[in-house]
Amino acid sequence: MEKVGHYMETSKLQYTPKRKTEMWGYTDNNFVKFKDKELNCFESFIWERCNGRYTVSDAIKSWEKIYNTTEITENIEARVLDLLEKWKSEDLLILNFNFLHSASEYDDSCIYHLEAHVKPPVDILLLTAPTPCPASHKINEKNPLLDPLGIGYISAYLRSKGFNVGIMDLWDKQVNPVTINDIVERYSPKIVGISSVTDTFENGIRIADIVKRFCHEITIIFGGPHVTFEDKTTLLQHKSIDVVVRGEGEHSFLELAKLFIHNIGELAKIDGITYRDGNNVIRTNDRCFIHDLDALPFPDRLEYRRDAYIGIQTSRGCPGKCIFCSARGLSGGKYRMRSAENVISEVEMLIDKGINTIFFQDDTLTADIDRLNAILDLIERKELKFLWSAESRVDMIYRYPKIVKRMAGCGCKVIQFGIESGSQAVLNALKKNITIEQINKAVSIVAEEEITLMCSFLIGHPFDTYATMLETFELGKRLCDMGAVILLSVTCPYPGTIIQNNPKGYHVEIINYDYSNYSFSSPVMNTKYLTAKEIKKYHYNYSMALSDYYKKRRMLKQVSETSRVIEQQLRLDASQPMNAPKKANDIM
Repeated sequence: MEKVGHYMETSKLQYTPKRKTEMWGYTDNNFVKFKDKELNCFESFIWERCNGRYTVSDAIKSWEKIYNTTEITENIEARVLDLLEKWKSEDLLILNFNFLHSASEYDDSCIYHLEAHVKPPVDILLLTAPTPCPASHKINEKNPLLDPLGIGYISAYLRSKGFNVGIMDLWDKQVNPVTINDIVERYSPKIVGISSVTDTFENGIRIADIVKRFCHEITIIFGGPHVTFEDKTTLLQHKSIDVVVRGEGEHSFLELAKLFIHNIGELAKIDGITYRDGNNVIRTNDRCFIHDLDALPFPDRLEYRRDAYIGIQTSRGCPGKCIFCSARGLSGGKYRMRSAENVISEVEMLIDKGINTIFFQDDTLTADIDRLNAILDLIERKELKFLWSAESRVDMIYRYPKIVKRMAGCGCKVIQFGIESGSQAVLNALKKNITIEQINKAVSIVAEEEITLMCSFLIGHPFDTYATMLETFELGKRLCDMGAVILLSVTCPYPGTIIQNNPKGYHVEIINYDYSNYSFSSPVMNTKYLTAKEIKKYHYNYSMALSDYYKKRRMLKQVSETSRVIEQQLRLDASQPMNAPKKANDIM
């Protein structure tokens, strides 16, 4: 890391503070609470505005306006700054926050030296946008997951066609304008491709703006799930973006590369893209999905670390119809698979590079049991030794219970189920197509094996009430009793979901389009039965209660296990023959 200056000297009143955690809720009188803290009215007001958007000065002016206070402004400024410094010292806050630099206090003059996986220069540089969420950095430190497979696949495909491509994963990196300029200057790309999801979308735009200011001749192509659904809006509102690739990017990006680098073809004849023509936005025909996934080269990867999960995607699409998920919209309801042989070839390649922990990133690895059995057959036949995790569905395990033992025997250590609700009525309304009976049975089946089971739930569905949220909480406790780890999130109307496409039809009001705050812990919609503030309150209360419940269950289990071991040892000792002492003092 090279220093080229000092921290920007800006009045702290112009800082835009950001909370480091979103795991907080509300008391009954709507004051903020988290961990062992309950904030008063003034503290709660300031905390709520520590979202990276409000300046300190803005928050103070809002307080004065809403509460019509007679307190001297200088006194309020001092109170707020003291409070913010206190939270910063407690590691609860970044005071000088910037969305591109979300892990620590912002430094606009420091060049963070970042490398692609190839030497410069390149024809095409593919980037993932950084997370704007401070909490994501802590999660990634504990459970690092490498490789943005989207740009990895596009890179490998373009390189197989003769293009010089570099990839750079900025998701967990600290960047600023001078760092982006340094990257562009060193790699001299003709095309910069930026991949983003909803919460990183605005950071992708920020990077595009910086690149265009540095060199207006560079073509900027955007891709990813967010712009697939928001392509026209993206181009109308952001002039730095030249083209949006919708859906799968390999074939569309290849044709764009031929056009912008070799002047072969024309935009209007490239399927699967949206582009600007003067003041008009043109949307070409949808591109056909890639059905022969085996024909694609294995994705390019930045690094191979034994301490991180390495991702493999064995299929594309999801057969589910859930109204809260955009996977079906992205894949058009089409589910396509790589062959078992092709999957295992990639696994063997990773094992040869020293990797022993793999995450199968499919929406549902168990969607096709015959194909999964073929993969397990090859693992057994080739005697491959590696640990792996995957996502599944309870209905598939309910129908094919024997598959779990096979998965465990072949190295599976973690399975995640998307349960979503403890209310059968809500599950039906969500079109989840599972039953409470299937949930209980599938969890009990996994509990019999040495597999960590994670069950994820959502609250704040359009159909959730106080009663159905309580049903979710109670089911969470029962599954915890069976050994499951419970993950509780809030429903978010991401672009591409049926909820976002038809909010009135589901009686919801989306109150926040600040995409950087779209997450599984920050409610952004009021429903027919619950306000966003109430969803936040109950998400926090139930999350904390389930966490405490899980800890107590583990403690009891550990005590029980210790007692069992001691009892076994006592029984063993009691069964051993005893030799009588030869002398009286031998007893001592």
